[in-house]
Amino acid sequence: MYNEKIKALNSELLDVLVPVEPLDGCTEIILEISAGVGGQEAMLFARELFDMYCAYIVNKAWVMQIAEQVDYAMQVCLYQAVKFINI
Repeated sequence: MYNEKIKALNSELLDVLVPVEPLDGCTEIILEISAGVGGQEAMLFARELFDMYCAYIVNKAWVMQIAEQVDYAMQVCLYQAVKFINI
């Protein structure tokens, strides 16, 4: 009896805290990563962020296409990258 009530309240609380948005069904994403100010350190961080997102996308078995990628210093640093992702 109490378990059912707890599950119902939990579901209701989740609906209140995380309302449904009109774009929740979106399946296409454009992701842009830019190094910004900071020189080589910023480009190293951008590369790590880019690699992290690539690994996450592969793990989720989503389809990605790199639209643009500007590397610096023999592909160790990343200046800018744009990806199209289909969920």
